[in-house]
Amino acid sequence: MQTHSGIRSSDDDESDETNNMWIRISDSIHIYSAYLDMRPFIINKSRLVSNSSQYTLIRIIGLLKVPPKRQIIKEDPFKWLRIKDEAEVSNQYTCKLVIYLQNGEKVTLSEENILTRSIFEEGIKVFAGTFFNCYVKLGNEEIKRLIGSSNSSLYVSMAPVNVSGYPDKLLRVRMKNISSSSDKKKLSDNKIKLSVCIRPLFGVDTLNRLSQFVSYYRLMGVERFNFYELSISPEVRKYLLRLKLTGTTINVSLRKWNLPTGNTSELWDFGSLAALNDCLYSEWVKEESNDNDEVVVLFVDIDEFIVPQGKNKDGMDLIKLIGSVGDFHELKARNVFFCKEFCGGNGSSSSSHDITRCFIRTKRIWSAQDRSKFLVKPGNVVSVGHHSVTEFVQRRDPLYLAKYSKVMSKDLALMNHYRECRSLGESKTLERKCVKDTTLLELLQGKMKQFSRVKIVK
Repeated sequence: MQTHSGIRSSDDDESDETNNMWIRISDSIHIYSAYLDMRPFIINKSRLVSNSSQYTLIRIIGLLKVPPKRQIIKEDPFKWLRIKDEAEVSNQYTCKLVIYLQNGEKVTLSEENILTRSIFEEGIKVFAGTFFNCYVKLGNEEIKRLIGSSNSSLYVSMAPVNVSGYPDKLLRVRMKNISSSSDKKKLSDNKIKLSVCIRPLFGVDTLNRLSQFVSYYRLMGVERFNFYELSISPEVRKYLLRLKLTGTTINVSLRKWNLPTGNTSELWDFGSLAALNDCLYSEWVKEESNDNDEVVVLFVDIDEFIVPQGKNKDGMDLIKLIGSVGDFHELKARNVFFCKEFCGGNGSSSSSHDITRCFIRTKRIWSAQDRSKFLVKPGNVVSVGHHSVTEFVQRRDPLYLAKYSKVMSKDLALMNHYRECRSLGESKTLERKCVKDTTLLELLQGKMKQFSRVKIVK
C-alpha cells in the first residue's frame, strides 16, 4: 500500500451518470464502469481466491475479445463449454485501486491483487460482455476503516503486464454508502422505489414509441428511467433531455453508449448486456441502506408493457402489484404479442404502434422461460440477461429459486409486447389464434390526461 499527498481529480464532482465512456486497455479489452462490491458471499463464490476475507472486490464491466469458436473447439472441445467460467488473467493484466481521501491523501493498492474475468454475455461474437474482477489485497473491513465516513473517491485501473510505462487509465469506482446500517424492515414496511433499465437506444425514429413508454411506466409508478444513447434522432434526444430537465416528476438518466469496437456487428445486440448490467449495479449503489426504501429494477424494452390483469387492474400500479406478491429476488412477467400486423400496421419497424388503439393479441401466453421480462431487487443479483437473472448472489438451487424467483400468474399480470411479428423466428406467430384484449386501455381510463401530458413534453 502506497500513501502520499495528492490532489483529488477535477471530475470528482461531476455526474457519474453522464461521464462514463469506454476506455481502451488493449485491442482485446475495453472497460466502461466499476463498482465496489462488498456483499456477503460474493468473494466466497470464487474458486480462484483463497483467504477471501483478505480481499475486496472491485467489479469492472467491460468487453473482452474472444477467439473464434471454431478455433477454441479445435484446441479443446470442452474449453468452449467452459468459456464463461471465471478465469484468472493476472499473468496478462494487472489491476490496482487508487483512493483519494478527503484530507488529500492518495492511497494506492497494487500489490498481490488478483484479476479474473467472467463472461456474462449470452450471445458471444467477436467481443463479449464481461466482468473483470479486481480482487484487491485488503479486506472489506480494512477498506471500510480506510474510507470511513469521509467523502473519499475510488478509482481502479487495468494495464497489460508486458507494456512498460503504461499510463494509469483511472476509472471511477461507484459504491454504496458503506457507513450506513444494513438493517432493513420487511418489504411490506418499505417504500418501493421503482426504476427501469432499457437496452441502448438505436434507430428510435419516432417520438410516439418512446413517449408512450415513458408515459405509461410513469403512471405505473416508475421514478427513474435509465437510457443508453447509441444512435437516436435529434428529436428523440431533445425529448429525453427535456424530460431530464423537468427533474421533479420524472428522473431520467441518459448515458452515452460510445461503443469502442470499429464494427457493431462484432457485438451481440450492440453490447446491450453490458449496458443492462451496468444499469443493474448503478441502481444498486443508489439504494441507501440506512432508510426503509427498497429499490426494485424493471428490465423491459420500449415496446413492452407490464399490465395488471382482471380484478387486479382497478387502481393498480406496479408498486401495488409488487407489494402483492410477497418477498422475491426476481419477478417475471409472461409475454403476449400485440403484432402490428393485427392492428392495421404494415409490419415495418417505423410504422406507428399506439398502445391505446391496438387491442388484438395472440391468444398464446408464452412460457416464463421464453421472451419474459422481469423485475429484480439488485442487491440479490450478480448479473442479468435479456429475459431473466443469470446469476444470483446466493448459490442457485431449486429451493432458493422456488422461494425467490417468481413468475406472475396470467391473472395477476402479463407483458404486452407491441411489435411487428413477421420477422420473428417463430414463423407461425401471425397464424396463431387471436383474441381481443382491452385491459391496458381500461387500466388507463381516468388517467388519459396525465398520460397525454407526459407524451407531449416539448
